Amino acid sequence: AINVGFFRVFEEAFLHYNAGRLEESYWISLSGQLEAVMSVPGIREDWLGMIDVFDSEFCRYVEDNFPTI
Repeated sequence: AINVGFFRVFEEAFLHYNAGRLEESYWISLSGQLEAVMSVPGIREDWLGMIDVFDSEFCRYVEDNFPTI
C-alpha cells in the first residue's frame, strides 16, 4: 500500500505547476511517473481510499487523466 505522503509529492508539484512555479518539462516528467504508478495493480484502490485528503483540483486531474487501467 502507498501512503498519503507519496501522493502528496505529486499534489504539491501539480499545485506549483498550476501556479506557474514549476517548469512544464518537469511536470510532464512527474506526470509520466504518476501514470506509471497508477497503472500498478492495487494503487487505484489505495488512491480512492485517501482521495478526500487532497486538493480537489489535483483529484480531478488524477481522475480525468488516469482512469482505471
